[in-house]
Amino acid sequence: MKLIRFITIPLVVILIHSCAIKTYRIAERSAFRATPYDIGQDSIDLETYNTNYQQKWLNISASIIDSSRTEIIKSDTIVLKRDYVTVNDSTTFEYFEYSPVEYDKTIVFFIGNSSRHTSYAEYLMTLSIKTKSRIISWNYRGYGYSNGKSSFKTQFIDNLEMFDKLDIEDIDDDLIVIGYSLGSTFAADLAVTKRPDKLILLSPVSDVSDILKHYKKQFLSGGKFILRPFIDLTVPDYLLNISNIEKVKQYSNDLLILHAKDDEDLPYKMGLKLFENSISTNKQLMTVKKGGHSAAFETENLEAVVSWIKNGL
Repeated sequence: MKLIRFITIPLVVILIHSCAIKTYRIAERSAFRATPYDIGQDSIDLETYNTNYQQKWLNISASIIDSSRTEIIKSDTIVLKRDYVTVNDSTTFEYFEYSPVEYDKTIVFFIGNSSRHTSYAEYLMTLSIKTKSRIISWNYRGYGYSNGKSSFKTQFIDNLEMFDKLDIEDIDDDLIVIGYSLGSTFAADLAVTKRPDKLILLSPVSDVSDILKHYKKQFLSGGKFILRPFIDLTVPDYLLNISNIEKVKQYSNDLLILHAKDDEDLPYKMGLKLFENSISTNKQLMTVKKGGHSAAFETENLEAVVSWIKNGL
C-alpha cells in the first residue's frame, strides 16, 4: 500500500505539470443578473415576520409591480413615487423617488446585482426619513421595468444621463451617493465626475482583478486548490479597467465604507483595500463582524450609516 501511494503521488504531480493552462472566460452578463419583480419571492422573503408586517409590505410590492402605478406610498412622513424617463432617445428607465415631508439632502442610491426594487423599499424609506433626505434610485437596463440590456459600457453613460435628466446637479441640498455591491462601481464612478459631499460604499468591490482572484479561489476550493496554477479566469479586456481603487484615489470628499468580515460574495479585504487607497480627508471603514454580503441592511448597521450621514463621524 505504501508503495502504491509512493508511486501515485509523483504520477499525479507529473500529470498536473504536463497539463496546459486552461483559460475560462467569464461573461459580462454574470455581473448583471436582472431579476424580474416577483410577488411570490417577496412573500418568501417576508415569511419570518408577523402577518400585519407581511401584508403591509406585500401591498407595497404589489403597488410597485403594477407598472402603471405612479404613487406607491403617501403618508404623513413620506411619499414614494415611481416614474419613467427615456435617455438616448431609446432606453426607458424606471426610477423611484423617496421624499420625506422635510429634507435638506439628496441621495442617489445604486442597487446591487440580482436585485428587485421591492427588496430595497423599506431600507430606503427608513434611510430617507431618518436622514431627512430625498432618495433617487433607478433600475439598470433590464431590471424591473427598465428596458434594454445591461453592460458596463452603457451603464456608466446611462448614470450620467439619468443624473442630468433628473436635474440632480441643479439641487441646492447636500448630495450623497451610495452604492451597494455592484452599485459601488457606479457610485464611485459618479462620485469622481459629480463630486458629491459624501460617498458611501456598502459591501463594495475593489476591482475586477481582485474579483477574478476571488472567483478562482471559490471555484477551486478544498482539494481542488492544487489545480489553481493551471486554471486562468479572464474577462473582456475593457472590463479590467474597472477599478474602484482608482476611483477612490481621485475622490477627496467624505467617504464611508461598510463591510462585513464574513462577506463571502465580496470579501472584507476589498473594502479594506479601498479604505487604504482612499485620499479622502474624512474617511471611515465601518467593520461589521457578522451579516454577510447584506450586512448593511441590518437595523444596527443602518443606524450607524444614518449617524455618519447626520454627524459625519
